[in-house]
Amino acid sequence: MSMNFQIVRYNFINQKLKKPLRIVMIADLHNQVYGLENIDLLSAIDVQQPDMILLPGDMIVCRKSEQKNNRITADTIRKMTEIAPVYYSYGNHERGLLECVRETEGIWEQYNKYLEGIHDLHMLVNTHEVLEPWNVCIYGLDLPRGYYKRIIKKPLREAALVSLIGRMQPERCNLLLAHNPDYFRAYCALHPDLIVSGHNHGGMVRIPGFGGVVSPRLHPFPKYDYGVYDSGDLCTKMVVTSGCGMHSIHIRINNPPEMVVINVNKM
Repeated sequence: MSMNFQIVRYNFINQKLKKPLRIVMIADLHNQVYGLENIDLLSAIDVQQPDMILLPGDMIVCRKSEQKNNRITADTIRKMTEIAPVYYSYGNHERGLLECVRETEGIWEQYNKYLEGIHDLHMLVNTHEVLEPWNVCIYGLDLPRGYYKRIIKKPLREAALVSLIGRMQPERCNLLLAHNPDYFRAYCALHPDLIVSGHNHGGMVRIPGFGGVVSPRLHPFPKYDYGVYDSGDLCTKMVVTSGCGMHSIHIRINNPPEMVVINVNKM
C-alpha cells in the first residue's frame, strides 16, 4: 500500500540548552515503506539536517508474517544513522517481540541481530545518555506490556516509573522517549522538559473539532491523541505524533502519516 507522509514542525525554547537542537522524530512506522528501500523517507530526513533522530517505538510489527519486513525496517534504521545519531526506545510491538507473544519466538533475536553493531544507533531501554554539547540528557522508557492492555488502564505510580528510569537531572534539558502518551501526568512527576510519544495513531479517524476517534487500546476520543500538550506549569511539553504507518487496522481519515521536526532553541 503506497502512502505519502507530511512533515510537521514544532518549535520550543529551553534555557538549559547550550546550543540549538534540531530533532527528527518518527514513531509507529510499523514497517511502512516510502519509496524503494525507504528512499523517500530517508531523503526527507536528510534534507532537515537533524542533530539527532528519535524513534520512540513501534518501528516494527509484532507478527510472525512480518519477519522479512522487520529486516527492511532494520536496514532503514541503519541508513538513518548515516544521517545523524539515532536514539531508539521500545514500543509495545518491540516489547511484544521480545516476549515472544503471538508465536513470534526467535524473531526478536533475529531483528536485534540486524541492529547489532550499527554505528551511532543508541538503544535506550530504561536507560539514558548525556549529550554534553547541548547539555541534554535523553531517556528511553520501556514500559511492561501490562501498561498497554486494552480497555483497562493500569495506573503508573511515580515509584514504578522511577524504578524503571530513575530521577532526571534538573540542570540538563531532559528529553524522554515514551511510546505511550496516556501516562503523560505520570511522566510529568519526573519533570522532563520534552516528551516524544506516539502509539495512539492520531485516533486513526480524526473529526475536526473533536480529534481522534479511537486509540489502539479501544478508548474513544483519547485524551492524548495528537499534537502538543503541556503540564500546566509549562515546565513539560509532550509531542504526540500520529505516526508514520499502520498495522492491524489500515484506516487513516483526516489523519495523514507524518514525520516530525522539532527545533529547540535557547532563546
